Parts: sequence; structure tokens; C-alpha cells
Amino acid sequence: MSINGLVPAALLANLGDVEVASQEMRTVLTGHFRDQAEVYGFLERLRAYALEVVEVRRIEHDPPDQKTKGA
Repeated sequence: MSINGLVPAALLANLGDVEVASQEMRTVLTGHFRDQAEVYGFLERLRAYALEVVEVRRIEHDPPDQKTKGA
């Protein structure tokens, strides 16, 4: 998810288990969500902090059991 502006460090501690990267005037948050309900809940939390979400992307990854196969 891309957030418009830089997210204050005090808020980052309240966002849970997400990776944070600052790029110019945006903050990029990357996390693992079990289902859409969890994503919507996270988006609501961002909105409660008055953070403007400008982009949401789904990144495909291999399931944990697939990583060890063929190795």
C-alpha cells in the first residue's frame, strides 16, 4: 500500500506487523493479510489515523510449502 506523505514514527508502531519503506513523499507498507476482511480492517485503521492511501497492490508469492519443493 502506498500512503501519501511520510507516516510519523509514532503511528508506525501502531500499525502492526508491516514492513515500512519511505520513498520521496510516500510511505510504502507491505504486509501479509489472511483474507479481504483483514485488508479492509487494516485500511479502516489507516483511515482512522487520517492517512491517505493512494495505491493498493496484491503481490503474489509462493505458499511456504512450495518454496522447498524442487530445491
